[in-house]
Amino acid sequence: MLMVHGDLHRQGMGRRLTTVVEERLRERRHRGVRLAVLENNPSATAFWSSPGWREIDRRADNQHGRPCVVMHRQLL
Repeated sequence: MLMVHGDLHRQGMGRRLTTVVEERLRERRHRGVRLAVLENNPSATAFWSSPGWREIDRRADNQHGRPCVVMHRQLL
């Protein structure tokens, strides 16, 4: 799990972390990556949508059963 503390939001930290993770997955020849965002967190959904992640499903999270938006990004 990767999270950025709320005090560090809007400083580019999330984008930098995302870039590093995506680069490492590409190096390992992964073709895509998925993540889940809590449905009641529209700012997180907006954050992930802006660089091209797209919603592919909605389902409950495995641990607590909370409604989530499943998002995907191609790694070409």
